[in-house]
Amino acid sequence: MLRFINSIIKKIFKVEIKRSGSLLSEKQYYEGIIKAAAEFYRIKTASGNIRFNDKIAGMVFSKDRPLQLHALLHSYFKLVANAAPLEIIYKASNEKIAGFYKELAAEFATYPVRFIAEVDFYKQVLSWLELQEADRLFFLTDDAVFLEEMDINDALSFDPLNEIFAFRLGKDLTYCFSHDRQQQLPFFETITGKEGKTYLKWKWNDNMQSPDWSYPLSVDGHIFYRAELLAALKNINFKNPNTLEANMQVFLDFFICRKGVCYEKVKMINVPCNIVQSDFANRNTGLFTAEELIEVWAKKQRIAINEFYKLSAKEALHKKYTFINR
Repeated sequence: MLRFINSIIKKIFKVEIKRSGSLLSEKQYYEGIIKAAAEFYRIKTASGNIRFNDKIAGMVFSKDRPLQLHALLHSYFKLVANAAPLEIIYKASNEKIAGFYKELAAEFATYPVRFIAEVDFYKQVLSWLELQEADRLFFLTDDAVFLEEMDINDALSFDPLNEIFAFRLGKDLTYCFSHDRQQQLPFFETITGKEGKTYLKWKWNDNMQSPDWSYPLSVDGHIFYRAELLAALKNINFKNPNTLEANMQVFLDFFICRKGVCYEKVKMINVPCNIVQSDFANRNTGLFTAEELIEVWAKKQRIAINEFYKLSAKEALHKKYTFINR
């Protein structure tokens, strides 16, 4: 069966799907690939007639980390011009933490942010995708911080069917935290866009030995075309952000042949000081537990995001939070 599917997909997309029994049952796995591939093909054949609108929207995932989410939102609305509206799906382990999320929502009541308590993660994500008007979408996780100014509308200059625009990449990302090792930068094409802005462009599959530079399907600040994202997520199972990202990789071969686009310097970074999930043993600095940061929030203190301003990627990854009174 896999050989037959590959014979079809290779003719159309020049890619080959590898067996992976860990993502889904074999039957669902093959059916999902076929359905998504058919939709990718439909979009690909119609691409010449697609006129993307100028709307961008984001979804943020959060669990038991209102303090870190506050730092993300504060830095996002402070540093990002033309900030896209955000939908936040949050999960609280107890009423105390749920109350803190409500406090956070009140702090950002005048901003284009909508807080939604998680009830059914799968259905809520798909519902957002189906109802969303924006053609370009991105995900963020709650441990991210924006490091310097950027304009979200810069992404409008690039075709999301051929180029994946990424906030989290730049020439200063020479160290991969998840693998704890240095990584080579790919060969860049430097391009100049509107207002003389400089961007870097590369092929995701040019440097497979560099984890961050060969990982297009990330839920941390990569912009995708809504129709493709919906086709992919409708055909995998997931129950939380980690399984969403992990199971998206079944479609990696459809995206890794595309080009990536980023700024010369990293604009956003994830600060991995703790973990709040048990699906994967993700590496973290362990500088603070989620519980310790809950108590910081309870003391009416917030993360001093100004101390992250214009740090290099590696500096920001390892930086220990300091706190200020609200």
